[in-house]
Amino acid sequence: MTSLDWDKLVLGLGPRLKRYFGLEFAPPLAADLVQETFLRLVRQVQAGKLDPIRGTPTMLAFGIAHYVRLEARKAAVTRPIPTGNEETVPAADHEWESREREKALRSALSELKEVERQILLLHLDEEMTLTGIAAILGLPVGTIKSHVHRAKQTLRARLTSHKESL
Repeated sequence: MTSLDWDKLVLGLGPRLKRYFGLEFAPPLAADLVQETFLRLVRQVQAGKLDPIRGTPTMLAFGIAHYVRLEARKAAVTRPIPTGNEETVPAADHEWESREREKALRSALSELKEVERQILLLHLDEEMTLTGIAAILGLPVGTIKSHVHRAKQTLRARLTSHKESL
């Protein structure tokens, strides 16, 4: 069995997993999904499934998180990605602009294909390599690159059209 510094792993990975789940699920459910991911990670490590040649504990955790997320979606416990339209409190001009940009980005992200959104979030937010993402999702690296390219094009177009409409 591989010896891991679990405290360090949980402290370093917990917030990242919470952010990963929090983009799609309500905060209480996101916290539950983080716990489920860690429970499965502990079981995998105890079963000797952590192979340094195949990847790091972080890669294994995000691979597990991917399947936990899919299971949660199948259970129909998801909520739509917030667009920011829910806010009714007036803000100062600079805060308004910042919130408008955030709303536009969330809206553009919600329009991406699910796989494109997930790849972008893992790559940009979690700073995972395309090779690591390919291993987690079980897709060829070339396919991952194609999804990233198309997602960037889509986001650029959506954000440009939003900017022009202001």
